[in-house]
Amino acid sequence: MKSLKTNIKFNYEYRDAGNYKQFGSIVFANPSNILDLESLEKTIRYNFFDAEFFYPFKLSIPSLHFDNWNTELDHFWYRFESVEHSRVTPNDLKSRTIEQFISEISVFAKEY
Repeated sequence: MKSLKTNIKFNYEYRDAGNYKQFGSIVFANPSNILDLESLEKTIRYNFFDAEFFYPFKLSIPSLHFDNWNTELDHFWYRFESVEHSRVTPNDLKSRTIEQFISEISVFAKEY
């Protein structure tokens, strides 16, 4: 049976110190037809600090911050949640493939 190509959805969240949350996702093209999401997630987690946190501005991730910046609650990092297959059209602002995004993660994700 021939597998159908699917895109990859990258799920993440912003949670401030008051535990208020905003959720986001980006769908990346998957021209190599990556099927092994477990390995992909391990690669992503390896490159994020504490296996889940990253700076969104380093990776051109759209902002999830709340409208009013609260210096007591707000910070700059986001939390990676998961990856999944998706039939949704890619919506990355830079039109990256999942491979290009992973490459950027390995270079920029831990930079402060």
